[in-house]
Amino acid sequence: MFEMLTDRISTIVCGNLFDVDLHFYLAVLHQLSERTLDYVKLLCFEGDGVLNTVVKNKDSYNQQTIVELAYVLKHAVKVLLEIEPLHDQIISSLIQEIRNSLIEWLCSSTSSEFQVASLDLLSECVKSPTFISTLLLSEEREGSLLIMGLKRILALKQDKLILMGTMCLTKLVESISEPFQIKMILDSDLAELIFEFLHTSNVHQLCCVFQCLKAMAAHQLFFEKCHAVYGLESTLSAIRVAMDTNRTTVLEQGLSFLTCLLSRQPENMPLFLNQSWLTCANLLQASLKKEYQWMIHTALCAVEAFLRDVHQQNLVDLKAILLLVKTVISASQDHFQMLYQEREDDMSFEGLNCLIAIVHSINKTLLSSDVLCGNESSSLTALQQTLKSFCIGFLLPWTKTNIMESADKIVFEGNGTEIISELEKSSVETWFTAGPAVFSWAFLTPEKGLALGKPMVCIIISL
Repeated sequence: MFEMLTDRISTIVCGNLFDVDLHFYLAVLHQLSERTLDYVKLLCFEGDGVLNTVVKNKDSYNQQTIVELAYVLKHAVKVLLEIEPLHDQIISSLIQEIRNSLIEWLCSSTSSEFQVASLDLLSECVKSPTFISTLLLSEEREGSLLIMGLKRILALKQDKLILMGTMCLTKLVESISEPFQIKMILDSDLAELIFEFLHTSNVHQLCCVFQCLKAMAAHQLFFEKCHAVYGLESTLSAIRVAMDTNRTTVLEQGLSFLTCLLSRQPENMPLFLNQSWLTCANLLQASLKKEYQWMIHTALCAVEAFLRDVHQQNLVDLKAILLLVKTVISASQDHFQMLYQEREDDMSFEGLNCLIAIVHSINKTLLSSDVLCGNESSSLTALQQTLKSFCIGFLLPWTKTNIMESADKIVFEGNGTEIISELEKSSVETWFTAGPAVFSWAFLTPEKGLALGKPMVCIIISL
């Protein structure tokens, strides 16, 4: 059967016979390849490369034939990536033809069927980092054309094309290694287009978009322009939709991406404009009220990043911060007790780090003279008292009761000066200071503690 199929395709191509016949045989090959790659594998290597000849003559085919060819090439890519054939002249030529065809089709396809087939071929190509780095984005001109073609299809804003194109872009971004490659993608303003796709109630689309944005945000260049500033309100809007509809998977993705933005936004580039700061504070407060432990943990990390100095407004809204802190306190009490019961030690320590950082950031804000202007003294006093009560009433007792069992050493002292002087500086992994009248904390990880998998903890309270 294969010999007949190969001979027929070769005869049609070389003899320039009816295009409709080639369409039929490519469709048969496409269906056969869904079950086994043996046929397309032999077609790649048969003689001087029958498939190579088919691709080279693509300009003479009608659109239906090209669509079937795109699906056949998708299966061919599976074969070629398995055997790493770049050193074979015939196969290397075939891969170059596939790349050139893919770029051309992304840039010129007009029908939805053709565009889906082109993205399907791209989705197979981007599964290999080697294929991406050496072929798709190896040269600036071809890479730019590929990105422009992908952007062109995404700009049509059709649901299926958005899903397929966004997943392809995510794979591209995750696999690139050269700075000029990520610059090529970000300079195309694809990030702004992807942010627009957050305005939907489609759960699958939201998850794909957040994954794509998070992959982009893993590169520092993403934050050196205004991508995060442009997309913040879309991000907050999508998180609100996910929260209102109880879409927990989307909410997890959204909070994780928001934490990334809040954590990595440069200090010289304010992230919040207009009312977005208060919107973010309200969303984080609502997230902390959810019943899922992982969501509370993710929200705590987001709150820690949200309270960075760079995000504070000229006039700090102490009432909003007070409400947020009270919600943090309420959520933390049940959350950490549950983590302790389930022996989630890593999450407990990370969560405690978040809490101490939150206390530190708020206390630092309170010590700023700028905060006093325009704020009621009652709000200042209430926030100070809430912080102090939280540290003394929850953090210390909880740590003393629960952390002591998993630590090699724990020290409580009214004045920590002597203790600090006795510690080896090299053993201090993290040190937080929340102000002279609040709370201080350090994690110690000496060799013995690391060997046992148990960190040493030193808690110091200064009153």
